[in-house]
Amino acid sequence: MGACEQLELEICSHRGLLSGNIQPRLLTLQRLETLVVQERIRCADLDLSELNSTTRVGHPADLADLDASQAVTFPELLKVLQDYPPRFFALELKKEPMDREQLVSLLERLRAGGLPWQSIGVWYLPQDLPLFEQLHRDQHPETLGIMAVFDRPWRGAPAGSTMSLEMAERSGIPVLGMSIHVSSELLTEAQRRGLAVAAFGVNSEEDLLKAAAGGVRWVLSDEPLRMRQAVMQLRSSLGG
Repeated sequence: MGACEQLELEICSHRGLLSGNIQPRLLTLQRLETLVVQERIRCADLDLSELNSTTRVGHPADLADLDASQAVTFPELLKVLQDYPPRFFALELKKEPMDREQLVSLLERLRAGGLPWQSIGVWYLPQDLPLFEQLHRDQHPETLGIMAVFDRPWRGAPAGSTMSLEMAERSGIPVLGMSIHVSSELLTEAQRRGLAVAAFGVNSEEDLLKAAAGGVRWVLSDEPLRMRQAVMQLRSSLGG
């Protein structure tokens, strides 16, 4: 594959951000519409938190420090995605350990939303894969499963290794959400095994080139506008 072809990366927004400098880090409906409609970024990685029996988009730490009533609700998110079909949105339930009832409710609401086939994914920590196998894999094939792979021990999960890839294969989970700071060899091995990869923490040209060389499909960035421009510049410099 030529260098230009390797730079066919889908640039995604981490937590709905357009820039890491934006404050406060609260995804309002207006900001979501700016992301999806105005900037035409149809790929994002979003946290879902339960507050007073309402599912809102946002990390619990951000919602606790800000006016959470302004954060996008799940029905509002679903409506925007119905109006502007996503290419890939990765959703993470921010409760550990993962709650069975919340997971089932999310999967059922996503199915009822009628979004494009496998345009939405749900994150799982490695220790939560039994829930993917029991409640998601066979019952909800319309929604992708994503297993987190970290570059160090984190959130009760070990550092990523070939054992992580083997675990994903055994469970039948189709997507790995891998830190861009794992080894290049592990990224390449995931590609060789036919596992789709969404890389998080991609915020520099060096990260982009590493992702492209490793066969990454989606890159999750705090700086999606800058990364999108960087891809265009890199393709131009390579003759694309």
